[in-house]
Amino acid sequence: MQSIEATPWVRQGYEHYAPNSKGQCPFCQQHLPSDFEAQITECFDKKYSNDCAKIAGFQKAYAEYTASVIAAIRQIIETLKTCPSGFGSVGDYEKSLALLEKTVLENNQRIAAKVANPAEVVQIDSIRAVLAAINALVADTNAKITKNNDALDNKTRELSAIMTEVFEHLAFELKNVVSLFRQDDKDIDAKILSQTTLVGSQQAPITALRAEITRLTKKLGGSAPTIELVNALLDRVGFRGFSLKAHPTVPDRYQVVRDDGTPATLLSEGERNFIAFLYFYHLVKGSWKQEDLLKGKIVVIDDPVSSMDSGVLAIVGSLVRELIDDCFLDGAKYNIKQIFILTHNPYFHNAVSQQMLRPDEAYFKKVAFFEIKKNDDNISSISKPCVQKSSSKDPDIEYENVTSVLNAYSALWQEYKDAKHPSTLLHIINRIVDYQFLQLCSYDREELRSRIRTHIGSDTIKLNLIDEMLHHIYEKTTPADSVGTEIYYPAVNDAADYRAALRTVYVAMGQDAHYAKMSSEG
Repeated sequence: MQSIEATPWVRQGYEHYAPNSKGQCPFCQQHLPSDFEAQITECFDKKYSNDCAKIAGFQKAYAEYTASVIAAIRQIIETLKTCPSGFGSVGDYEKSLALLEKTVLENNQRIAAKVANPAEVVQIDSIRAVLAAINALVADTNAKITKNNDALDNKTRELSAIMTEVFEHLAFELKNVVSLFRQDDKDIDAKILSQTTLVGSQQAPITALRAEITRLTKKLGGSAPTIELVNALLDRVGFRGFSLKAHPTVPDRYQVVRDDGTPATLLSEGERNFIAFLYFYHLVKGSWKQEDLLKGKIVVIDDPVSSMDSGVLAIVGSLVRELIDDCFLDGAKYNIKQIFILTHNPYFHNAVSQQMLRPDEAYFKKVAFFEIKKNDDNISSISKPCVQKSSSKDPDIEYENVTSVLNAYSALWQEYKDAKHPSTLLHIINRIVDYQFLQLCSYDREELRSRIRTHIGSDTIKLNLIDEMLHHIYEKTTPADSVGTEIYYPAVNDAADYRAALRTVYVAMGQDAHYAKMSSEG
């Protein structure tokens, strides 16, 4: 059996058929001799068993070794993936690992076949070459890590070396630029020296001119010129409330007097504000100090028309426009370089800003409108500049200034356009009619009622509607904007009926074109 190398075959057959032989040969079916077990056992000596055990041990050792090597390589690859680049190629590691895993898999399969059939001759592939390649990769990675660690351990020295190399490189690359800079620097120093010498030679004429300015500005001092200018202004605009004259006892001071020459001891708030503004106006045109006459001015005007009547307000508006014009011309006359105007008064706002709202590029570039509003926390904020697309036909003018400020009458018409509820609309109509016909046009109530009745004629339905709508206008006891226990409540009509009735009123009074303009109904 050993001579024909059949020992594994016989052992395999014996292990498979012995438990089921029932004393017979599984091949020839003859009765087996009583010492058959002993004869078979003698065929398998200890050497064969030891050889099988060595093969099984090799299989286990090979599998454990290669598994540990593969796990270590995978750990290296995972570590490299989390590190900055420059410590080794993950691709090279993965390529070598794939080759190693393929070779180990094939070898394990061959060893398993050998264990299953010890008599079979098998040959496994060497993994020495691929392990040598992987060891070379590991050695390279370790060298780079060591170099990096050395650099970190000597950070100060390495940084100094790097900075030295960088500046040496920059000096080499920029040597021509540096040379040109140094030459330009020398040329500039020479020009500075030349200009300094020239400036020094001009100091004497400048000093003389300053002395002359001082001498001339002294002639502008005192209150007399200002008194004459203010009185001339008041006379020119037809103001008769007061005038100024030199104080009889205090030098370089003025006194406010009435038309009869008596001192004005009881001035209204509006008059006091007017005098203060006139003083401010002339101060802006001149200067508090003589040496400041040639300096540019930034002017701030904050609501100067408080408690002023319409006539005085118009005068102040005209004077402010004069200051604005000087600023618009870059301080050509009074040296005003910038001007800020703040106001709550719509009439004053319109008086000084109307020209600035024209679709003119020059005004848009030099003038800006802002809104100052308070939020719920009583904190003020300034809006962005108020602008809109230009209405100009000039294609070069894209934007123009815009303002949402309206006078009281215009604001009423805006409320009229926005009103939806009939009761609200009715109240607004009464205020419009009161302002336009009673206050502005000076019609009395009976004349207003008579002209409306004459125009309507026999249309009682329309006449009754207008009588109810204008009840507050016709009845002197209840003004149109009062709130009290005596208010008359007319029957609530449709808002469209009230709008049609107001149009009829304006037509009856000969102002249908005015109604069309203000209501935007055309």
